[in-house]
Parts: sequence; structure tokens; C-alpha cells
Amino acid sequence: YMARVKDKVFQIRASETFLTLLKELSDKKGMSQANLIEYLVRKEADSMQLKERFQQEDTKDVDE
Repeated sequence: YMARVKDKVFQIRASETFLTLLKELSDKKGMSQANLIEYLVRKEADSMQLKERFQQEDTKDVDE
């Protein structure tokens, strides 16, 4: 796992219930809320076999 530079801002509107759930899950997993969201999205992408495409894009970004 390569460390990624996090220089983008991501904002969403969410319900209080969702935010409470996100906080509880991130606390239980010992992850920041942002890292938990990224982890879950990447995990879903893996299951849909999209990961390879995004890894190639990450590599291109590093090379430039």
C-alpha cells in the first residue's frame, strides 16, 4: 500500500444518523473517517474489479 497525497477536498451532505454511524465505525476500526470512506470505496471497487484501473492512474500521477 503506497501512501497517497491527499490534496483534494471532498464534501457531502449527510444525515445526522449517517454521521453518527460513520464516527462509530471509524472509532471501532481505528481509522479516520476519511480513511474509512476511502477504504470502503476501494473495497467496493475491488469487488467490481475497478481497482486495477485506478492503480494505473495513481502510477501515472506519480510519474508526471
